[in-house]
Amino acid sequence: MKRGKIHKTPLTETMTVHRPYPINISSDDEFLFHEAIEQIVPKSNLLEIDDAIILGNGWVWSNKQPIRNAFNPHRMPDAKKKKLKGTIRLALSSLYRKSSESGLWVTDSWSFNYYHWLTDTIPRLYLARNHGVRAQLYLPKICITPKFITASLELLNEKQPIYIKRNIESLRVKKLFLPTYAGEIGNNHAPTIRAVAKKFRSHWNKSADIKRRVYISRKLAPNRIIKNEDEILPILEKFGFEAISFETLSFTEQVELAASCEMIVGPHGAGLTNIMFMPEGGKVVEFHPQRTEINQCYFNLSHAMHHTYQYLIADNIDDKNNMTLNPSSLEKCLANVLSLP
Repeated sequence: MKRGKIHKTPLTETMTVHRPYPINISSDDEFLFHEAIEQIVPKSNLLEIDDAIILGNGWVWSNKQPIRNAFNPHRMPDAKKKKLKGTIRLALSSLYRKSSESGLWVTDSWSFNYYHWLTDTIPRLYLARNHGVRAQLYLPKICITPKFITASLELLNEKQPIYIKRNIESLRVKKLFLPTYAGEIGNNHAPTIRAVAKKFRSHWNKSADIKRRVYISRKLAPNRIIKNEDEILPILEKFGFEAISFETLSFTEQVELAASCEMIVGPHGAGLTNIMFMPEGGKVVEFHPQRTEINQCYFNLSHAMHHTYQYLIADNIDDKNNMTLNPSSLEKCLANVLSLP
C-alpha cells in the first residue's frame, strides 16, 4: 500500500443553479439576495485515503499532512500556530491510538450544529452510503453530546457509530472513506437535500389533509428573539399559526411536526432548518434582523425543497439581533403568501 495515496470518485456533478428572487422582493432589497440568484454548486467526490489518522478533535491526517477536505472551509488549519499545535497533538495521540482496516468520516468542526449537521454532514453520509460504502462510521468528540445527532442517525439506520471520545485519542485507518460536501456550506446540492429529507419524512405517513402552520418562537434562545412577540401572536393566530419553541421538542418530534406543515415562519436560526422536512412545495417566511449581511442559507434551502419563500426585515434590532417586527407588515406578508396557490 502506497502511504498517503488518495483516490477520488465523483459522487455528484457540478451544476449551476438559478433561483428566482423572493416573491415579495423590493428593488431596494435585491442586493441582499443577489449572490444567491445564480450560483455554481461544486461537485462532490468520494476520497479513499490510504493510511489516514483521525483524531478526536476532528482533524484528519495522512502522510503527516492535514487533509483539507476534512475541514470546514472557514476553519482551515493554515495558521502556523494552529498547524504547529495540530502537529504536536498528532504526535501525542500516538500514545492513545487504535487501528482499523477501514472507516467512514463525514464531519467537520461545525457538525455539532443543528443546521450544519443536517445540511452538510448528513448529505455527505447519504452520498457515501448511496455509493455503496459500508465502512464503519466514526465521529469526533463534538458529536457525542447533541441528542439530535444520535436520533437522526437512528432514523437512517446508523445505530452504532463509534465516537473518538478524547481530543488526544486517535485511530489509524488503512483505508478511510471521506465524501466531500454535497455542494458547499449554505449552497447545497438540491437533489441530495431532497433525497435526505425524503428519507427522514418516510417514517411518518401523514394524511394529505393535515396542513399545519407553525411559527417558530425563539423566546428560549439567547439571540434573535422577537421582542414584541406578544403583539404579533394574535396576528399569527388569526392566520392559523401555532407558536412552537422547537428546542423543547426531540429531533423525531421536530421532523414529524414539520412533515405535517404547509407553512413555516420564524426568525433566522436553527429552527428553520426543519423546512427541509416540510413536504415539497410548502411556504416559508423568514424574519431577518437587518438589511445588511443577510445569510441566504434558508432562502437557498427553500429553493432546494421547492418551497415558496418570502422574507420580512425587522423594524429594530439590539446588540444581540433581537428584533421588533411591524405587525401591519407581518399581516400583509402573511396574507400575500397565503393567497398564492
